[in-house]
Amino acid sequence: MTTLRLFSLLIPFFLFGTITFEKTYGIPNMNEIGYRVINTTDSGYAAIGIAGTGRDMIYFLRVDSLGNLQCTTSVSQGYVNKSAYSFIQLPNGGFASVGDIDSILDLFPSQIYIVWFNANGDTVRSKVFGGDSLDIGYWIEITPDSNLIITGETKSYGSGCSDVWLVKMDFMGNIIWTKTFGGESYDIGRCVKTTPDNGFIIVGSTYSLGNGFSDIYLIKTDSLGNLLWQNTYGGSNYEYGYDVEVLANGYIIVGQTNSFDGHWDQDVYLIRTDSLGDTVWTKTFDNNMDDDVGYSIAITSDNGFVIAGYTTPEVAGYMELWLIKTDTAGNLLWTRTYGGQDDDCAYGIEKTDDNGYIITGYTCDTLFYRSLYLIKTDSLCNVYGIGEKTFVKVNQREGLKISSSLVREFLNIEYSLKKEGWVELSVYGATGSTAKVIKKGELSPGDYQEKIYLGSLASGVYFVVLKQNNENVSKKFLLIK
Repeated sequence: MTTLRLFSLLIPFFLFGTITFEKTYGIPNMNEIGYRVINTTDSGYAAIGIAGTGRDMIYFLRVDSLGNLQCTTSVSQGYVNKSAYSFIQLPNGGFASVGDIDSILDLFPSQIYIVWFNANGDTVRSKVFGGDSLDIGYWIEITPDSNLIITGETKSYGSGCSDVWLVKMDFMGNIIWTKTFGGESYDIGRCVKTTPDNGFIIVGSTYSLGNGFSDIYLIKTDSLGNLLWQNTYGGSNYEYGYDVEVLANGYIIVGQTNSFDGHWDQDVYLIRTDSLGDTVWTKTFDNNMDDDVGYSIAITSDNGFVIAGYTTPEVAGYMELWLIKTDTAGNLLWTRTYGGQDDDCAYGIEKTDDNGYIITGYTCDTLFYRSLYLIKTDSLCNVYGIGEKTFVKVNQREGLKISSSLVREFLNIEYSLKKEGWVELSVYGATGSTAKVIKKGELSPGDYQEKIYLGSLASGVYFVVLKQNNENVSKKFLLIK
């Protein structure tokens, strides 16, 4: 069991019916990163990642619904790096993680490393498998027939420099079958999900196929791992895919691209495909003139999407944890940023039972060390007590004020525009649906006031959202009758 370094900002705003918090966890004088977070069967959350300084160890933790620590475990070994990039909760209440293990002294190359934990976070057993070269597992899921499916990369098997590796095993770690995919160059699988036909969909990246140096790589297999089809997405430069979700009639993919914005900096890349992998639409999101990356995606209650990753809002500046909300067609609705004065990043996001979100990654809470970062938000990705976040912290932007956070019938709104452009001012419900459009159209720079009647709306939590030129700012209020 490890010592806990914990900083928290927790305001369970029960009046609004949604618990939110922002907390960090870690081991003193070490760096921690959270790669994946999940909802647990006891209505809490669990996260996994790495900790260390010069030698990595697996770092696992469980918290309750308020973010209070329940247990934490580190899995380490002298002169050996141990990493975990994904995990799942098992039917018995325990957990299984996947990552890699390698020797700092180069005694053996990286191999896939699976660790089983009990419900209290104690290590039960582990398994190492691979060949005579580098092999890494990046994602693990439970299959419809109660086995495990893993994807990653292998340099030990396959036909290329590195191939996508798909491995099916039982809950004890006995391998049922393995498959490789790719060409002559470097190919990698980052995420695998089960599909309605009991097959699998894999997303990653390929240097062997596609249009550019590297393209996003989507692979569909049957239940035995046999290839049904594959497709690539991207332009003339570099694209990487990190997460995929299964939709009713296709797939949604998130990753990064630097092919479409006229410069070499990375943009968040969102791709919607049909059930055969053909492109329906694509979107890119660019906050400014430096890198912006999306690592994880969740489907929202209104069939839109929330992307988690990071943004760099000024050239050579610090990274900020970035959340992007779109509608079902990929159109930007709003964004949020979280973090401090140094680098912050999100690697995983999951929708919670109360239609909020749980996010993990890291934040630099001191000059020298990173901490595992957990954020529990409401449905609009707000954390009560922190205040609504602006789109770009480094720029002076449009102001928005409301007369009160507690409203009975009328609400006074004041807002300032710094530049001319298309503006939409609306009221949104807690689920993200539009409750009232106040103003929509071209407006000149200046100060504006609105008085709106809300007597026709039901009691509950609402947000006033001001949108201009793909930038958004919001204020929350409670309507009571």
